[in-house]
Amino acid sequence: MDEIYVKLTDFMKELEGLRTRILYDSSVVKDLLIFQHIIPSYSDRNLYLVLYSEALYHKFCRRAEYLMFTNSSMAKILDNINIIKVGHSDDINFGKLYAFIEHSTPREEFVTLMETLRHLDRKSVLILYSSVAYIMSMLNEKEALRLLLESYGILPRGITIFGFKHLKTQTRIDYYINDLYDVLITIRRDESSFDYSTYIFEAECQLSDVCYKTCRLRVDNGRLIQI
Repeated sequence: MDEIYVKLTDFMKELEGLRTRILYDSSVVKDLLIFQHIIPSYSDRNLYLVLYSEALYHKFCRRAEYLMFTNSSMAKILDNINIIKVGHSDDINFGKLYAFIEHSTPREEFVTLMETLRHLDRKSVLILYSSVAYIMSMLNEKEALRLLLESYGILPRGITIFGFKHLKTQTRIDYYINDLYDVLITIRRDESSFDYSTYIFEAECQLSDVCYKTCRLRVDNGRLIQI
């Protein structure tokens, strides 16, 4: 049984070259996982971060500014991230603006975004902070599925992808999206614990074999630690 328990820092690096989707029930845990585990694990690679809408960009910046204040080394890492922003303004507070996609129709936004992503190097690491499901939800289901299947097929082979989705906002489209990923991770609050800071991490990989990994996490003084 011990082999199903995973060390989170090591496991993040094992996801290189895979497409991983993370389902969560706490936005704080999502952000801490990105800043404290995913980004540091791939800080020596070309990192690309997709942010959709000015509201989500503002939220991400607030979290980044807090972590840069508490961790000086994080500021240097964030300055090297390539930002792909969909919104009304190309202003950014950190990183390097790789591409700006002005708000238009959902279909035009999605096609432009995927055309941008298809040209990334296969050694790149792509963090979809804003799920493509945001755009998909504004299209009719038939068109959304067609665009989705076509687009995921043109992404560079071997690229490392981290996508995210809140558990409570999943739609039928999300179940199709889940099937397009190599690894599905779920992070949800541990209902058996006596506080609201403990979470269960579960990862399922379905490639040549189905494997299952798990661990327990806790939010403690602004850090996501394994327990």
